[in-house]
Amino acid sequence: MPAGESGTAYSHSPHNASETRHFDHPHKVMLGLYIGAFLGMLSETSMNIALPDLMDEFSVSSGIAQWMVVGYMLAIGVVLPCVGFMLKWIKAKTLVLFALTCFLVGALVCTVATGFPVLLAGRIVQGISTGIVLPTMYAAIMRVFPPHKIGAANGVAGLVIMFAPVIGVFRQVGVSCLVMYFFRV
Repeated sequence: MPAGESGTAYSHSPHNASETRHFDHPHKVMLGLYIGAFLGMLSETSMNIALPDLMDEFSVSSGIAQWMVVGYMLAIGVVLPCVGFMLKWIKAKTLVLFALTCFLVGALVCTVATGFPVLLAGRIVQGISTGIVLPTMYAAIMRVFPPHKIGAANGVAGLVIMFAPVIGVFRQVGVSCLVMYFFRV
């Protein structure tokens, strides 16, 4: 290698030794992302349970009420592919804090909504947040965990993401099944 070029050939590689950081407890580092991903997926699944109540509360048809689910998923789908570009320009920590703040703001907007359009706007803000958190979590796994533990860390992330819909479905189906079983309704 010519003089002056040593060490510059792979300076932008994510696997460069100078960029690898050692964390004693990498799952603690990931905790905020785990919580954000869990809440985002739980929010997605739980909305299906609330649709009939929202139809009554805001006097909207089922087609209009379903925009709560569609708007959320559409926001995730639009934001998700852009996160890779965002991570090039914005620090991951800043992006995660922004996403978690967005989720909280969206939840507050939904809480105080007096009309369906305001409620839908809050849901879309929450969808934007979830669309940022999910890919950022997997990008962080690649940086936080040592190479020999990345597979297991991806498994934990998958469990966190898939556990939320299980709880949402259990709330929807499981409770009514338990009531029917115990009270023989």
